[in-house]
Amino acid sequence: MKRFQHYLLSLLALTLGLASCSKDKEYQRVIPSDASVVVALELESLAKKADVTSKENKLLREKLVSSMGSTDEEEKFFKETMESPSKTGLDLTSPVYGFSSPRVSWALVARVKDEAKVKDFLSKLYSFDGDTKHEIKEEDGIFFSISPSSSEAHRERYEQDPDLPVEEQDTTTYEVPADISICAFSKKAFITLHTEEGTIAAAKKLIKEYLTQGEDKSFVRSSYFRDLEAQGGDIRAFISPTRLAKTEGLSMPPLLEALGKNPRYGKIDMEKISALFSLSFEKGEISGKMVYTSEDKDQIKYMKELSEKVSPEAISGALIKYLPAQAYVTGAAHVDLQAVLNHYTSNSEFAKLLEEAKTEGIDLAGIVTTLGRELACSFSKVDVASNDYGFVAYLQTKDASLVDLVSRKISESVKKKGAEGSEYPSTKLVDEGNHCYEVSIPYSPSIYFGYRDGVSYFTISKDMKSKILQPVSEDFSKHRDYAQLKGTHAFSLIDFKTIFNTSPTQDMIQMFIGEESMKHLRKLQSLSFSSNGFETELHLKLDTKDNALKTLLGIMSALN
Repeated sequence: MKRFQHYLLSLLALTLGLASCSKDKEYQRVIPSDASVVVALELESLAKKADVTSKENKLLREKLVSSMGSTDEEEKFFKETMESPSKTGLDLTSPVYGFSSPRVSWALVARVKDEAKVKDFLSKLYSFDGDTKHEIKEEDGIFFSISPSSSEAHRERYEQDPDLPVEEQDTTTYEVPADISICAFSKKAFITLHTEEGTIAAAKKLIKEYLTQGEDKSFVRSSYFRDLEAQGGDIRAFISPTRLAKTEGLSMPPLLEALGKNPRYGKIDMEKISALFSLSFEKGEISGKMVYTSEDKDQIKYMKELSEKVSPEAISGALIKYLPAQAYVTGAAHVDLQAVLNHYTSNSEFAKLLEEAKTEGIDLAGIVTTLGRELACSFSKVDVASNDYGFVAYLQTKDASLVDLVSRKISESVKKKGAEGSEYPSTKLVDEGNHCYEVSIPYSPSIYFGYRDGVSYFTISKDMKSKILQPVSEDFSKHRDYAQLKGTHAFSLIDFKTIFNTSPTQDMIQMFIGEESMKHLRKLQSLSFSSNGFETELHLKLDTKDNALKTLLGIMSALN
């Protein structure tokens, strides 16, 4: 089954020569109403933009066919299928959907055009698996194929130690989650899913529910689905943070874990708020967008009000003049941290986290009152020989409270480790006076931080430390992408042109991938994220007149 899933994903990515046809939307009802993530792929559009049949992508086609087939017969089959995707029996001109839910790790859903062809296609695929026995069985009008490697949840004993007698062996057991993969299809819809809970019988029952459920039990009925479709773009996605936070067995950071326990922040109920993403592949650029959505319009109103409080203004540029135009990574934001703290403390679970921090000597409520609204950072240098790295961060502050708190906590940590005793050199904190500090770390670059003229700074570069708060002649406002970022409330930019065209980064990368691959990689120019507080945009720029997807495939082909 895992091999089949690899085949299917590869074929979806390489669908060629697609033809339009009339479609019903019944297959979309398979997506359950409790889906925490839903992704829509416009394969017809992606295939055209990828231009996989082009002369430039010949090597990529050959590599993909070769990776899917280990014999001449298999390679011939996959090549023919790519050239005539209708042989799969699936209508790949309709969007293909992926989703996850509390009961499903992941699933793919496609529209069935010809049920008999789907069965023939799967049978042929399975015939390539040699001794692995796959069966396609029909039950109540639905065809099922269960992966032979699927296993239900069970308990296992730890491996026995051959050097110990029986009476001394560890007899404890541990829980092994389910590992169930199933393909199924009806006259209207195809689904392949994976779950890590329950039994195979339960998974089959769930699939039957999905394939036969009405619109009232489907994600399609919600306004989220309509908003998702209205996003446009070649790839679209819906994510519910609170549903994700409540997913069993999914590891969560503390903030998201707290969100799962209590989704309310004053008037804002995160249970009712989700996010929509869209990604479009255009000439020389990939553009993306993220917006919040809700079936309760008041919640969107509250979210917009919050964004205006948290980031009331665009970045002023007061700190931009200290950042060089040529850097690997640059970022800046205008944030009212007092408003951020007020928002989080309105949630009982986050309030507990803040209280826990206070018992550790970190009074965020007190510190926030001393902070300004502008922050900026830059990473512009790598000097391995001198152990010097040009990272610097600035934050507007009213006084030195923040840096003094940091120095105090570091001092406490150093003293604690010193009292414990160690044969290795220890970290040292050096007070340079006037609220300026150096942290000397054995075998690592020193860290410098401090406060000066209304700004707190942090850097891991001795050279940068000597130039703190000194305007640079070619600052970031001169960067080729700054016009697009200017006027936003927050942004971050990765400058691939600098990374791939200046030493020592270009030399280190070329050492691993070779000069020819490096030429292709240099087509990547920059990746930026920017936000106005409520909406976030993504832009990946490439040095090409072709569609960005076609160029990316060429880069991938050169790197593999």
